[in-house]
Amino acid sequence: MSDENKTTDAVAIPEFSTVQFLSEIESAEKMIEKVGIINRVLNKESAHVLSMKKQMEKKGKKFYGQDYNYIPIAIVEEALRQVFFRQIDFKIVQAFRDLNSFIVVAMIRYKDPVTLEYRECDGIGAQPLQQDKGAKIADFNMTMKYNALELGVGTAYSTAIKNAAKRIGRLFGANINRDEDIATVNVFQGAIIKTDEQKAEEITELLHNAMNMIDPFISFEASQNIQRILELKETESYDSVISELEKSLKK
Repeated sequence: MSDENKTTDAVAIPEFSTVQFLSEIESAEKMIEKVGIINRVLNKESAHVLSMKKQMEKKGKKFYGQDYNYIPIAIVEEALRQVFFRQIDFKIVQAFRDLNSFIVVAMIRYKDPVTLEYRECDGIGAQPLQQDKGAKIADFNMTMKYNALELGVGTAYSTAIKNAAKRIGRLFGANINRDEDIATVNVFQGAIIKTDEQKAEEITELLHNAMNMIDPFISFEASQNIQRILELKETESYDSVISELEKSLKK
């Protein structure tokens, strides 16, 4: 059994079982909470990252070139099945030989557990095909090894699937062999998304400050109306109340 196959049995979503993961998403009431749960899993580091150089050395083979990290295809496919509750398909969109390489374009189609919509991610993989030592590319058809396609097609397909999976999250290798740390990327930096509870606390504080001014700008009736909004949890009014209170305090 190869090293890659040995690690397959250990595949598991960190800190989750599939059933617990699905249950937590279904029990979350708000979309922002559901998205947070799936992102928390997809943005975890994979526990199955291997060094190509070390794996080659374990097999008693010499490794030439620069070392790189990877996640075995068996791990990637099984982790995808677990995260998306086996609501997932792996498809070959295109496969062809170009000179001495075999190229595969593959697609991952999965059901998003939050929106329940089907999504697709594609990836491309290429693998040079083996030929006789010292042979020229122009003579490839005559010098190609007898099992070159058998070996090359599988590797090209695996690479295509892994490249497609990388687009889904760090759990599938999105940040492997990259200098950038995508965990630090925050496109909403400076625009804090507040929960309804945080907004209610902010309204309470703003109202307290407004009522304790030397010359209160807010009437008793208006303050009672705001209290009613908080007590009845009319969350759709929270943003407008905060905006009006902030404007008034700046006057």
